[in-house]
Formats: sequence, structure tokens, C-alpha cells
Amino acid sequence: WNVAKRCVVPWGAIAGLVFLCLGLGVNDWECQNCSVPTGGGYDDVTWGTIATDWGLAFVYIPMSIFAPGIGVVRAALCSAAACDAVAWFLAGVAHLIKATTGVFHVPVFIVSVIGTTIGRIMRLFGTLCAMRSVWPCACIQNAKVLAAIFGSFSVAVSVMILLAEIEAIPVKGWIVVAVNQVLMVLLLFIFSTAAILKIRAKAVWAPITAFLMFVLGAIVNLIKPNPFKYSIDFNDNALFHTFFIWEAAASFYALEILAETPARDTTEGVHPESDKHHTAKQHV
Repeated sequence: WNVAKRCVVPWGAIAGLVFLCLGLGVNDWECQNCSVPTGGGYDDVTWGTIATDWGLAFVYIPMSIFAPGIGVVRAALCSAAACDAVAWFLAGVAHLIKATTGVFHVPVFIVSVIGTTIGRIMRLFGTLCAMRSVWPCACIQNAKVLAAIFGSFSVAVSVMILLAEIEAIPVKGWIVVAVNQVLMVLLLFIFSTAAILKIRAKAVWAPITAFLMFVLGAIVNLIKPNPFKYSIDFNDNALFHTFFIWEAAASFYALEILAETPARDTTEGVHPESDKHHTAKQHV
């Protein structure tokens, strides 16, 4: 079990590297066929997008199985990864149906978008719960209050996404999703970095790497670099998914340290004299 758990982060790193190599290899770098953008939206039927959707799903599955921590922390992180796994799998299914039948099943896509949104929210919730043992702030000590806050927020955002996607409110669905994604990633970066600096400063590279991978993915999604923008194989959508795979791997490592290190430190940090006194009392 422990050996398999140690493979989760390398599995994500290798998966992202494989997809990047594929993307670099199949693209037309002379851009001879650069005419129509292929990335993003309901019309994306490239195999790269479908493959990276499912790649994200298969990266998140072991993260759900081997979620770190105990109790509510493990439950939250396990649920977050499970939501992401199901959501990215459904996204790939939606694009595959479009590619084979010409019809895009919007309800499937909406469910997938809501799933990734809830995954982000649950991950932040699990992070704050994990911080309770290393952060004395009373505002995060009550798990039930945190659960109520994050649960209500998840419902509110999910409803907003649904209403936006069916055009019941004058806001684009992708805007609601993007704002939530950026907010959750930024808060996760701030809290996890602060906590890891207190626990194990040398591992601070993990939350920083996760944040940078998200930023790079977002930049790719916005600027749509050539020749990915026009690729009929591996477009800019697939490229930013690749960065999200690396983000997931780095985030898992950071959360693993945050969720499991404090439990070990509480046993390793016992003062020798206190331990001797405790032993003497047991012999009396």
C-alpha cells in the first residue's frame, strides 16, 4: 500500500510529460495548416483534448484512493479527487460523443464542469481541516462550521454555473467557473504554502509548483499559442490540460505533507525529560 502510494506523484509527473512529448511531436511547427482554431468550447473534437481529459481522470483516481490524512481530512481530499476524476472523465465522454456523432451533450459537460468546481472547493476545505493541528487560529478549528460554509458555497456556485450554462442569468458559465477556479487555487496556494513553511520549509516547492502549473495552464488557455491553436490533433486545450496534470501531482504532494506530517511530529517532538517522567509515573 505504501509503495503504491509513493507512486501517485511520479505517476502524475510522468503522465504530464508523456502528453507534452506527444503534443510537441504531432504538431505542425511550420504552421502550414494554421487556418481555423480548434481548441475550447463545444466543438473541440481533437483526440488530444479527449486523451488529456481522461488522463486527468486517471491521475485523480489514485489520488482519491490514496488520499492523505485521517477522518474528515481524508474524506474531504478523497472526495475532491473523486469529483475531479469523474468530472474529467465525463468531459472526455462529451467531446468523444461530439467527435463520433456530431452532437454535443451539454448536460454531460455541465455536470463535468460542476464536478471540477466542487473538487476545487473540497480540496480547500480539506486543506483548512488539515491545518487545524498546526495553525492555532480559532476560525478553522470547528470542522462542522467549515463544512457548512464550504457546503453552502459549493451549492451556490453549482447553481450559478447551471443557470449560466442554460442562459437563465446574464453571465457566461465559463466566467463563473474561471472566477471560482482562480479563487480556490489562490487560497489553496496561500494557506498550503504558509502551513508547509511552518511544517517542512524545504517542501515549499510543492505548493509553489502547483500554483505555477495552474498559472501556465491558464495562460495557455488565454493566449492559445501557435501551432497548438490550430492543431487537429493536440491543441491548446490539450496543452493546458497537461499543465493541470502537473498541478494535480504537485498539489497532492503538498497536501500529503500537510495532512500527515503533523501526526508524526507530535510523537517525534516529545521532550526526553518529559518522556522519562512519564515512564517513571507508569512504574509507580
